[in-house]
Amino acid sequence: MKPYLAVDSTVAFSIGPLRFIAWMGFLFSGLAFLGFIYTIVVILVADSSISGWIIVLLSILALSGLQLISLGIIGEYIGRIYNEAKRRPSYLIRERLGFAPGRDAE
Repeated sequence: MKPYLAVDSTVAFSIGPLRFIAWMGFLFSGLAFLGFIYTIVVILVADSSISGWIIVLLSILALSGLQLISLGIIGEYIGRIYNEAKRRPSYLIRERLGFAPGRDAE
């Protein structure tokens, strides 16, 4: 028995985790943007200096957010390719008309 059956069942049948990654990227980028705005306001209004590690932290947060957004976009493409590769019909057949009973149409 597989020890990661729950993870396999979550990841194998949906593209939700891929979309979650993209949303996390937007969240990180938004937080970094707000942090940069706050830092600029503190420097200009309070006339105080900000230690260098805050700028480094915000830069890492912004770049990580951009990477996650890029991964989410690539994941969205892969999810759409996966859905197409399953070859499921995009319609449902309610009844068969014009076929003799007992014979399957090919």
